[in-house]
Amino acid sequence: MTTALLVAEHDLSELAQSVDRLREVIESRQPDPWLDEKAAADYLAVSVGALRALVRRKQIPVTRSPVGRLRWKRSELDAWMRSEPS
Repeated sequence: MTTALLVAEHDLSELAQSVDRLREVIESRQPDPWLDEKAAADYLAVSVGALRALVRRKQIPVTRSPVGRLRWKRSELDAWMRSEPS
């Protein structure tokens, strides 16, 4: 491999790391939206029925709206996913 290619690969690697850091900063500044059942199920890549089963078994944190609807903060789902064994 030529020196120019090695430098280009190194530059691309540094650029990729910078993009990853920038993405993390941007995501950390995004609002933490409330998700309804469908949005939470989509975010977790499970069916609404599976999500409801997790709620019934008290295996996932959940907040109820004033009218009783199930709601989740995206950050809470992220924390829950990190705490779940693979």
